[in-house]
Amino acid sequence: VINFVQGPSRKTRQVGVDKPWLHVIKELFPLNINRFAVHDGTVHYRDFHSRPKVDLKMDQIQMVGTNLTNSEKLSKSLVADIKMTGRAFESAPVEVKVKIDPSTRRATFDLAARMRAVALSRLNEFAEAYGNFSFEKGTFSVTSELAASEGKLTGYIKPLFDDIAVIDLS
Repeated sequence: VINFVQGPSRKTRQVGVDKPWLHVIKELFPLNINRFAVHDGTVHYRDFHSRPKVDLKMDQIQMVGTNLTNSEKLSKSLVADIKMTGRAFESAPVEVKVKIDPSTRRATFDLAARMRAVALSRLNEFAEAYGNFSFEKGTFSVTSELAASEGKLTGYIKPLFDDIAVIDLS
């Protein structure tokens, strides 16, 4: 289980990394993980200070990563391969495939991701806390293919909303 926690101050939040990601990886020492796996994992985004409280969850995570290294001495290729499936918002199947090169100064990766339709009402605590509205009905799905090379991003993110009805709470 991994929790990302949002809060009103630096002491009450646990989101992100405060250094460039390549610096964090290189500080780990020469590292080589041939294969790692996650079985039945869960990731939460939580905000205990919002009204209402927010707890967005992805569960049933099955993930396999191979060739995670930060040293050319330990592997011929520094490109890691990660494949993941899971369930978002307790109902929507998610699939992610990514190839990432952690050795580059700027982001270099290929990503394909898809989340099938989820009832928008499952996002109401988030919508109410941050947007002062809620969903009466509708669905949301998203598909994405992105590639970055030395920080230059190409690709698309295709969100699809269907049959939405929104209630203004203000």
